[in-house]
Amino acid sequence: MITHDNFERACKSFIDKNAYSDDSIFGGWRWNEHPNYPGLGYLARETIARSTLTAPLNIDAEFGVVNEEGDYAVASSPRDSCDLLEVWQYIVYSATFQVPTFYFSVHTTSGSPLSLDDIMKSSFFRKDAFPDVKKTSFALQAPDHPFPLLSQGEHPVLGTPCWFFHPCETRQALLELVQADGLKEPATGRHLELWLLLVGNVVDLRG
Repeated sequence: MITHDNFERACKSFIDKNAYSDDSIFGGWRWNEHPNYPGLGYLARETIARSTLTAPLNIDAEFGVVNEEGDYAVASSPRDSCDLLEVWQYIVYSATFQVPTFYFSVHTTSGSPLSLDDIMKSSFFRKDAFPDVKKTSFALQAPDHPFPLLSQGEHPVLGTPCWFFHPCETRQALLELVQADGLKEPATGRHLELWLLLVGNVVDLRG
């Protein structure tokens, strides 16, 4: 179990440790406080991915785009001529499951959000990361699993549209990594490093 206070301390320790790191997984993160409500901080960073598509992007006009200030706009533009994609990555505390949760959004350089199908074809998702899942336009569901592995929803702090990995099995997976690493403290920057390596089995965090 990780309390929010432990999560915040771990995040700030993680940032201090990697402040000048050129590591493409652990570097580049920053702590963001909620402008009005204390105790709702989160980690964020922006990275780059590449589209591997040969057909036009399947843009979902109902899935809005936001900038970091939270401004909302509806996407309707066609595919960019460039294949670079902007990926916003967030680490947010789940009060329900008491673990870190990975949220993200992927857009073309003109600001158009990608559909789930197009995201999975991009370099951000590792090839064959989800071989046996049922895919809809808004989720990935594993057979005989009570929760979607990946869902579309609002960022719990910004309130903006994002994708997120459901954290229901994070605690057990993280516990096994922590025990194997020999960590004794409730939550440290090393916990986040181990958790990010776990997330990195599914998505390419290197940017």
